[in-house]
Parts: sequence; C-alpha cells; structure tokens
Amino acid sequence: MSDLEKYCYNTDAGLLDVETSWWETDNEVVFELHKHEQAQSLIDNGFLSEDGEMIDCVRYSINEYGFRTHKMDNLELGGVMVLGDSISFGLGNPVDHMWVTKLEKEIDKKVYNLSAPGGSHCAAKRIFDSWYEDLQPSCVIFVEPPVARTEFWQENVQTWSRVGPWNLIHFTEYAHLIDNDENNENRANAVREGFKEICDRDGVKLIIDQTTDFFSEHWDYNNWRAKLKANVQRGRDLAHPGEDYQSELFNRIYANYVL
Repeated sequence: MSDLEKYCYNTDAGLLDVETSWWETDNEVVFELHKHEQAQSLIDNGFLSEDGEMIDCVRYSINEYGFRTHKMDNLELGGVMVLGDSISFGLGNPVDHMWVTKLEKEIDKKVYNLSAPGGSHCAAKRIFDSWYEDLQPSCVIFVEPPVARTEFWQENVQTWSRVGPWNLIHFTEYAHLIDNDENNENRANAVREGFKEICDRDGVKLIIDQTTDFFSEHWDYNNWRAKLKANVQRGRDLAHPGEDYQSELFNRIYANYVL
C-alpha cells in the first residue's frame, strides 16, 4: 500500500503539520464577504462582535497527514478511530465544539479523528484500509457522508481530489460516478459491509451514524456561500453546522459507545 493513501487529501508539506486560523471553506476571503453580507449571522453564531471585530476562537491543528487530530508518530493502540467528512472534521468550529473532542473528554481512550472535509465512502475506505492495522482500534466510528460523492488521485498536484454535487462543474468527466442513486447506495453498502466484516473478525466495536437526514433537511447546494438554511446554528464559515449539531452527534454516538 502506498504511503500516499494515508493522507487526508493534500501531500503538500506546506499544508501539513500546521497550526492555522483558516482551513478550506472556513477562509478569510469568505469571512470578509460574510461580514458585509451576513454580519448578523456571524454575530448570532458567536464569531463577530457587535462592533464588527472577529472573535478569534477557531484554530486548526493539522497533523503531518492532513488530519485535524493527534500526531501519528507515536500511536496509542486500542484507541478510537473516527471516519467522516467536514462535519466530523469540525470545519468552522472551535475544537471544543467538536463532537470528537467531547467524546475524548468522556472516555479513557485517545480518539484519532481521520475525517476528511468533502469526504466520501471511498475516502473513508481508503483511510480505514491505510490506518486500521497501525491503530489497532478498539472502536471504529463512521459518521457517513452523503453517498453521492467519490474521490480520485490527481497526479499533477499530488492530492486526492473530491467529487460531489458542489464541484461537478470542474470534474464533469467523473459525473457518471455519482449520478446514479442505485450505484451510489451499492458503493456505500459495500463500504459498510467491509467495515463490519473486519470489525466483527477482530472483535472491534463499530458504530455507523448517518448525517444524511441533516444534509437533506438543512443543506442548500444552490447557494454556495450560505449552504445552511437560516434556522440552523452555524460554524464560522456559515456553511457547516455549529455546536448544537455537534452536541447532538456526540450524544447519539456516546449513547452507542457505552452500550
């Protein structure tokens, strides 16, 4: 197995092992646009003061493989392995708001958050296959993304490129991979069954949770700068759910963890 398969997405050293205030959709350009167009939403969600100053509460500690989690150079075996997309990655959210952080505080194990923004079932399988033997987890938690997504390796930029409804205009040649509902569900089922087979074999607890209900109810793919509808608490990028949903996810997953 190539070491490249262990990365979240980018293999560029400049984007690895960094501490930063901005990441992907939660970037300074979008924040400034929102300050002018949706300032009240930023204020309501705790990211902008009434006098227009940014409340700097979001930091991204990105490890050497591009994940927002512990460094991977001294692994603690028997911990918890988390797979998911931008929601579990915590885009737009302070670390303390993330369901993964809340879980780690409640249990006596290290939680490795291997969630990938824009992640797919294909990405989750690739990352699972790459890290499972190294981590030897006691529990695998997969917070499923929507099924109409995939990824491919882009050699010219040395990165795993994501394909979903939000960027098909750039990857039209891959549209056929996600435009069939039956194929999408079959692909997702194969990943679920693969995880279950391995975890059952090794006596590892497997928790599979779905955010499909959240995306279908609250996500607006036709409005790229305000994808969340107005009645949802938001992260700083206003495109991802805030602490309310992170807490809801934590409560649901923790209840399954302690069963």
